[in-house]
Amino acid sequence: MDIRSWEHVKESADAAGVSTENGTIQVLRFSNSLMSEDFKLLELPSGVLESFQNGERIIIRGEVQEDAVLCTEHETFDLKLADQSNTMLLSTNTVFPKTEEFTTAENLRDCEIRGCVSNYYELRLRRPKLQKLKKLLEETAYQGEIYEKQINESNVTMYTMEDLREKIQASETELRNGLQKLDALQIDGNWRIFEAEYRERIVNSIVNLLDENSWSYDRVPIKETCNVLEELYPRFVISHCLQCYGEPLSMETDEAVGEVYYKLSEAKICSFFAEFLLRPAGRFHYQEFMDTWKQSVPDGMHADEEYLKGIALVDMTTTPPVIWHFPSDNLPSDPAVRFNKLFKTRAKWTFEDIRPYLTDIESPGQSLNALLLKYARCSTDACGNKVYNSKRPIN
Repeated sequence: MDIRSWEHVKESADAAGVSTENGTIQVLRFSNSLMSEDFKLLELPSGVLESFQNGERIIIRGEVQEDAVLCTEHETFDLKLADQSNTMLLSTNTVFPKTEEFTTAENLRDCEIRGCVSNYYELRLRRPKLQKLKKLLEETAYQGEIYEKQINESNVTMYTMEDLREKIQASETELRNGLQKLDALQIDGNWRIFEAEYRERIVNSIVNLLDENSWSYDRVPIKETCNVLEELYPRFVISHCLQCYGEPLSMETDEAVGEVYYKLSEAKICSFFAEFLLRPAGRFHYQEFMDTWKQSVPDGMHADEEYLKGIALVDMTTTPPVIWHFPSDNLPSDPAVRFNKLFKTRAKWTFEDIRPYLTDIESPGQSLNALLLKYARCSTDACGNKVYNSKRPIN
């Protein structure tokens, strides 16, 4: 279809009562591929728009069985299809006209309508989907050099950072934070975690070495520790464990011998020994556990019940009271399924007891109280304590 003449447009404008309208006149015509699926609309929050404008890496991730997410370098968003009542016409060459008098045919502009849509995709900020990361790395957990040959011969898939980017629905920053939380390390370019029992042997060896040499847990010489234990474990393994359970003391170095000192974290070491004792034990007599736990940690450390939150549950109503291993990182990531699991384990929870098991599923912008309001019912027990129980029947 040829563009309309200026006279035709002027006549139509006069009939519509807009003959004095200023600016360029854009004459719309429909393309032969009007109903094409080539175009999708995406509504961008200002921060994501800036990421596009700055040329940052933005990726849509998701395998066949997963819902797609959009990842910037620092955040992850759900892609949700939204409908609207108005139909939008999509054109590739419309302009925002300058203010000028509509007087001649030079003001006419032919614009082709290429698409017609009534929905668009919106982005909703969400937590990264990192539970899959732990499962992937557990497949190739490092157990020592003697087992590496067996793993290599079994053709088990190893994962580089690029492999993990393809499989894990998380931004670059969130993925690296997830690896750090799992205490993962790179071995020959692949990301690995330590097998649980192997990690236990290493940490126990380090703590025993402190005891044998009367070293304080807040001043552990990393070089000497590696020298003593390298007959049992590779140096990079010992060094990594010290980094996972402590932090370097920048002011405590001996440059003459190249020694660097580490301070072990009381919270991390105490939590480690609590899990070490509880993992194979089933239900443990509470007082016996507390006595054993306090004896197992290095001198100077205090085995506080605060360090049990998120890794163990205590039932003081039984005779005798008992404690058992119940780690938060083994719970389902779906909020509804997790609440079902929690209430199946314990019918009523205080806020302080349930909080450690919910912090990792809070959505951005959603408070913990809002999560509890959605999935739990608040009541008061016989002792006057505020407790939460399930809103729905437990499966």
